Amino acid sequence: MLTLEVCSPTVVRLVVNHGEPVDDRSWSILTRDLGARAWHMSYDDEAVVLTTSAVRVEVDRASGDIEWRRPDGGRLFDLRNGPGGRRLVPKDVLRTRFAPHADATVRMSADGIRSSADGKAVVDRHAFAAHLRFGWAPDESLHGLGQHDDGLLDLRGTSQYLYQQNTKISVPVLVSSYGYAVVVDSGSAMAFADDADGGRLDVDTVDQLDLYVVVGAEPGDYPGVLAGLTALAGPAPIPPKAIFGYVQSKERYGSQAELVDVAEEFARRGIPLDVLVLDWQSWTGELWGQKTLDPDRFPDPDALMNTLHADGTHLMVSIWPTLNKDAPDHAELEAHGYLLGNRATYDPFQPGARSLYWRQAAAGAVPARYRLLVVRLQRAVRGRLDRRGQAHGRRSRSAQRRRGTEVR
Repeated sequence: MLTLEVCSPTVVRLVVNHGEPVDDRSWSILTRDLGARAWHMSYDDEAVVLTTSAVRVEVDRASGDIEWRRPDGGRLFDLRNGPGGRRLVPKDVLRTRFAPHADATVRMSADGIRSSADGKAVVDRHAFAAHLRFGWAPDESLHGLGQHDDGLLDLRGTSQYLYQQNTKISVPVLVSSYGYAVVVDSGSAMAFADDADGGRLDVDTVDQLDLYVVVGAEPGDYPGVLAGLTALAGPAPIPPKAIFGYVQSKERYGSQAELVDVAEEFARRGIPLDVLVLDWQSWTGELWGQKTLDPDRFPDPDALMNTLHADGTHLMVSIWPTLNKDAPDHAELEAHGYLLGNRATYDPFQPGARSLYWRQAAAGAVPARYRLLVVRLQRAVRGRLDRRGQAHGRRSRSAQRRRGTEVR
């Protein structure tokens, strides 16, 4: 069953399900009520046609193919039905159940602590695997799907797996040079591929296939497309101004003295330094994930912050969601039942766990008095603790110098 919903003249929602009521819960959409919704529908034996002032959607009654066009007939794209095309395939969604005190196996890797535990896979619910097949124009280019550290700008003729991982940030939005975007409203893993037969997008698990098409005024109207995306999902928060300056990071700085030396060397060379990154292993010994600084290597954090801030440099700290069982933060999370089944990673799906985790951070590595610019949460979970105030009230040093203002 297909459901079309006009959110605005430039934004149309498409839901595919098996006849169940449309579920309006969303992973990413803040509002669908985007103002005027004037539209016209016509139909005959061959097709059903939905038209707004910006887009024309034609559903072929015989094949189920959906053509997306501009009102003047200008091409956008096709969604194909039939073999290998748009479909929902029933599947069981499995959930691993762990015994309350399941033993965890802990090992060290080049990327830090790893913990696993044996559990039993049980059927949690029934859902669908979703499959989409697109028809693009030969000269069309596609962009988006997030940040994948592979150097690709145009996704035509390529493939991409969408999941969250360190250095891999997946955003299920495709933006076309023809002046439109496709937003897939799902938090599931996905796989994209494009070849001579067209584009494919496979979504691992959905209760319904839910997507939005956002149309700009003309081909290449990226500002118009961005305006539509912003209306749906909300504006992107503006990061602290220093982030727009120079950020220095390496794997890794090991002590307070080394951080100060690096900042002083930048100042000696006259190189503006807006942000200095303190990466992993700032904790004591093997207490992986503990959100307090090692007092032997970072004996006076207040003095460190004052020294950096005096020269206009802010500090970014990496903290981890995975904790060694001997860490005090681990014991507190475990006592509240706020760990995942591997007995090591905090459970961000529980509001109480999120609140406790950030209270631990605020009491340990990132108290407010440090005026940290950003906290970078590594690996399995990512986040940003935005410390407003001085960082927001000043231009970055490098930005000021580019405008001709010297900062001492």
